[in-house]
Amino acid sequence: MYSLARFSLLEMTECSAVLRRLGQQATSFRDLAGRTVAYLFSTFGDSSTGARDCVLVRCFKTAPFSRLDSDSQQLACGMLGGILPTPDLKCLTLLSTAGDEPDWNVVERSRRYRAIPMVSDDFVKQFPMFSQLLRQFGSPTFFDVAPEVEWLMDEEERTYNVFYVPDAVGSPYVPVQQNFVLKYGVKSVLCFGGILPSRDLFAVILFSRTPIPRTTATLCKSLALSMKVSLLAFDDTGVTTTEDARHQSDRAAADAGTHARHHARLSVTEQLLQVYENAVRTQSAGMDQANRALRERAEALERSEQALGEQTRIVNSILRSMGDGVVVIDGEGRLVVANPAVESILGFPPSLISPAEWGGGHQLFHADTVTGFQRAEWPLARALRGEKIDWLEVYVQVSPELPGRWVSINARPVTEEDGALRGAVAVFHDITWLKRAQEALFESEYRFRSLVEGARDIIFTLSSEGSITSLNQAFETVTNWGRSQWLGEPLTALLHPDDAGFCRDVVQAILERGAPLTCSMQLSRNPDGYVTGEFVGTPQLRQGRVVGVLGIIRDVTERRRIEDALRVSEERLRSIVQSTKDAIVLVNALMKVAFWNKGAEATFGYAAEEIIGQPVTMIIAETGQERLSRTVQRVRVLEQMQMTSKTLELVGRRKDGGEFPLELSLTPWRGKADLFFTIIMRDISERRAAEEELDRLHRHNQVVLNSAGEGIYGVDREGRLTFVNPAAAKMFGWEADELIGQSFHALIPDADVNSMSYTERCAMMNATIVGGVVTEHADSAFRRKDGSSFPVEYVSTPIRERGEVVGAVVVFKDTTDRKRAEEQLQDSLRRLRKLSRRMEGIREEERGRIARELHDELGVGLTCLKIDLSRLGGLLGERVAPGGRARIDEKIRGMKEQVDSTITSVQRLVAELRPGVLDDLGLVAAIEWQCRDFQRRTGITCRCAVSHEDLRIDPEHATAVFRICQEALTNVTRHAQATEVQVRLEDQGRDVVLQVCDNGRGIPQERLVDARSFGLLGMHERAGLLGGEVRIETREGAGTTIVLRLPR
Repeated sequence: MYSLARFSLLEMTECSAVLRRLGQQATSFRDLAGRTVAYLFSTFGDSSTGARDCVLVRCFKTAPFSRLDSDSQQLACGMLGGILPTPDLKCLTLLSTAGDEPDWNVVERSRRYRAIPMVSDDFVKQFPMFSQLLRQFGSPTFFDVAPEVEWLMDEEERTYNVFYVPDAVGSPYVPVQQNFVLKYGVKSVLCFGGILPSRDLFAVILFSRTPIPRTTATLCKSLALSMKVSLLAFDDTGVTTTEDARHQSDRAAADAGTHARHHARLSVTEQLLQVYENAVRTQSAGMDQANRALRERAEALERSEQALGEQTRIVNSILRSMGDGVVVIDGEGRLVVANPAVESILGFPPSLISPAEWGGGHQLFHADTVTGFQRAEWPLARALRGEKIDWLEVYVQVSPELPGRWVSINARPVTEEDGALRGAVAVFHDITWLKRAQEALFESEYRFRSLVEGARDIIFTLSSEGSITSLNQAFETVTNWGRSQWLGEPLTALLHPDDAGFCRDVVQAILERGAPLTCSMQLSRNPDGYVTGEFVGTPQLRQGRVVGVLGIIRDVTERRRIEDALRVSEERLRSIVQSTKDAIVLVNALMKVAFWNKGAEATFGYAAEEIIGQPVTMIIAETGQERLSRTVQRVRVLEQMQMTSKTLELVGRRKDGGEFPLELSLTPWRGKADLFFTIIMRDISERRAAEEELDRLHRHNQVVLNSAGEGIYGVDREGRLTFVNPAAAKMFGWEADELIGQSFHALIPDADVNSMSYTERCAMMNATIVGGVVTEHADSAFRRKDGSSFPVEYVSTPIRERGEVVGAVVVFKDTTDRKRAEEQLQDSLRRLRKLSRRMEGIREEERGRIARELHDELGVGLTCLKIDLSRLGGLLGERVAPGGRARIDEKIRGMKEQVDSTITSVQRLVAELRPGVLDDLGLVAAIEWQCRDFQRRTGITCRCAVSHEDLRIDPEHATAVFRICQEALTNVTRHAQATEVQVRLEDQGRDVVLQVCDNGRGIPQERLVDARSFGLLGMHERAGLLGGEVRIETREGAGTTIVLRLPR
């Protein structure tokens, strides 16, 4: 298989050869097209997966209309709107097709592209792909070219090309984007073809799901020429002869055709050879360019090798003189380079074993000096896996008798430019002296740091300029700042602005005097606020000279805070005690008043200086003094005193002798030497009055609830019943006490009742309890204790306290009797409606009978009477003298007119009783007759519109529609004062709709509901008997519209 995405010159040559062999094997145009399309569809694809590149492959060729089969001729005529084309009109015909869908493999299944008549450029533009195909082939109007033999042959032989759409998605030349291009994933379209000597165009179109590059499209010119070579064997030359040439012999004509075909084949062969020569020339130029590039690369490589040799000598010299060890290995782990320093650092020759395996065979340990290296962990082994190792510390134990050595290793993989791994390099640096110095320094620093870091006070050092040079861990704990944020910053920046200047003077004094000083300061605390600290600073000496300050700051914030809080608390307590309205009194163990606040002065009328030192019983009525004294004595004599508050309700006595109820709270507490009592007293006169009023309202509400005929119950926010009145308890069949505390769900029926489910009923109640929504329902149900349900209508109202919903009150009424009465009423209405419908039928039958009798009896009699009058006039005219004949004729003429008038009246009565057109011609004809008769009688313009002329409904419904229309037109005549009426009858499937609209003065609203409007009531009743409805839309001065909707 060949890929359209990577079509080479060799593959193009092989494919072209196959197309020419297919031409030798074919027997006709259509056979060759079928073989070619099948070959291309199966050949282009991915050989590894077997997936085809092409979604669809088709072969087209133009042919005269006269040579098409009958089906193709019919399709061509259909495209031209039924016009028969001329016999020589060229049509682009589909010869063969192959594709993914089964229908795409049968030519006869293609209707749109099977035969396209090319009558003009504008017509062909309906097919954008073929229009562009003709234009790109260089002959958009080739079918209109004048028949000049010489020019035609040249043009025929050189006309070939490739049509190429690199991106099919969104291209205007590729139709059916949604259902073909996008659906089947078409990416590119490629077409190759040309013009045969017969002036017929051939084209092979490939719709590819693989993007096709331009190089592939260029190579397909060879396929176009090979296809043309194959088609020449079946092509008529199309050489046009003159009038004289037509009389030449058949042999001469045959020779001329053979010569033309040979000439065409030779021309195509020359063009094919030219295409191959161009392709070979292009590839030769590419090979020459590649050879030049190869020579230039070889010269550059030689120069690089010389430079590399020089660099190698320099590197080797450097490696021999380096103090650090350097090792280079190849991709297999074999040693490439190792300088002398490696052996002196590691203590063994590097060539004894592969460097990548050193970790497993020598005394090389991790930084803990205990854990040995595994082979896979050794830096060189890791570098061979592509890892980078930086400053890895390794402990080398050269000999058990000698101390070990510390080595720092850096290792890197060695890679090519393309990323291929070629080996690894490692550098070994002896850091033994550094490690030993670090260990000594660390031990010294550790002892000092342990002291500093373990301290709870802030320890820091300052430079001579006052900048912070070190801070201990306590700094972060106390200030919540990071130490790194303040190193190098001035100490004054860390202090409160009020302390900054003073602290600067203290530090300067320490630096100048060389003596320690102490002060208090406030340090900044992150994120806001300050810490109060006590500062002790001592000079920091170096070689006998003061170079800085060593400071210690102790956090005294908590101590200061406690002291301040205690002071504030005392002030706050004093302020609260003095500002409260309650009387607060402090008494000692002898019940003498020791403290008297402002509230006590306002409550009892005594000033503090009047009452302090007096017995507390002065402010208690005699009835409560003994009770208070017993309570105090009981607390005082107990050895193990319970320090709990006791509350009493007593009667207080004011300075003016007035008495009032009070609530007294007594709390004992022990001082340093004696027992004290804190007494808080509150005037509860208003509370007592409110409690009495509340009790009165409760009794009143209880009477209302008990006497109410409707059921009433309340629920809290959790849905539990809080109260139930007797009427509700009776309806539910429970005792009221049994319902209290139960969930309201117990009162909701489980089964669906009245088209409402259990969930819907609960949701309505929850809407009130949770959402605070007043809920009303006129058709619900509740459940009794025995499980039965009964219909109710109820109102649920939320209970609010301080703006929040705390429950709900439900008021309901048992509607069982009302339901029963409503059902009886509905049953009576159904029987009455049935009776009315029967009466209406009898009325219509009687009208029909009377109409028939009037027509048959009275109508015939009047007609006979008219005939007899005519005969009587003739008889009398023969016997009466000429002088009296005129009077007789005049009299008989008057009698005839009277008879005619009577006949007309009889006909009108018959039509009004039962119009014959309704029974004979149906509803539509009857409505149209009624409108014409209305316009004739009243002079009002009446327009009638019917949606279906063959509207058929049963006689009973037809009569009702006709009568309602008749009544509506009668109302227009009597009341509307209209000048125009529109009547419309529509069949809307299940319903028949009649609409009568006038432009009159409208109907007053009171007339619409007036019980004496018998015409309107009759229309409503007549429609209701048959399950329909009448809707009247009116506005005074703007006309009236009556709409009847009647089910069929």
